[in-house]
Amino acid sequence: MAEAFPSDDKPKSSEDDEETKPEENGETSTSADGDEENREKHFCNVHTTEELCRYCRDCQKTLCMKCLADEHQEPNHWVQTLEEVEPWARQRLRDHIGQMKAKTEELEVYKAQLQKRQEDLEKWKEEACAQVDRDVENIITMVKQARDEAVKRYYLKLLQDALNSREDDVKEPDLD
Repeated sequence: MAEAFPSDDKPKSSEDDEETKPEENGETSTSADGDEENREKHFCNVHTTEELCRYCRDCQKTLCMKCLADEHQEPNHWVQTLEEVEPWARQRLRDHIGQMKAKTEELEVYKAQLQKRQEDLEKWKEEACAQVDRDVENIITMVKQARDEAVKRYYLKLLQDALNSREDDVKEPDLD
């Protein structure tokens, strides 16, 4: 199918091309004069029996000869052979890979920051829960103390009332 490469980038000329040789960076490649039999063939989605052989830089699509004749005639379209566009496309891919690696590194840093923040929040939550537990225990202790004081006051009042009742019995003998 069509490959997307920005059309505003002109390919490097062969004398300006400082592209790393495929053997130097571990890539395998076939050139125009190399092993054509080893190159994977790709066919047009529109003309399914036609092999893709050109690239329209303006439309950012790979083309077969029929597509080229039907829709991509010069001067309106900048068309190159796949071999001509390959160094440019490889460089664009290397650039994109470099950008993706940089973004991945940025995301890893951000991920580490988020994990640290999550750990900090978890620690804060645990500390807050422990403080709430201590506060609840203090409130329970205060309520128990208040209850004990209320019970004591109640029993003292009962005792006082009982004593007062007995004193009244002792002061006023019943002469009847």
